[in-house]
Amino acid sequence: MEVRCSICGRPETVEKWSEAHERLRQSGGPYVCDACQRRVQRDALQSSRTPRPL
Repeated sequence: MEVRCSICGRPETVEKWSEAHERLRQSGGPYVCDACQRRVQRDALQSSRTPRPL
């Protein structure tokens, strides 16, 4: 199954027996590749941290 990441637009082949296919089928929402998912999670963690005082 050919899917396209909704953030970066990179096409990716997802096999029917893979974990990504199950997540996509259950959620019914847009597909996000693993690299973008890690980037979004990292950005969210960094923005939630309090800045260090100088």
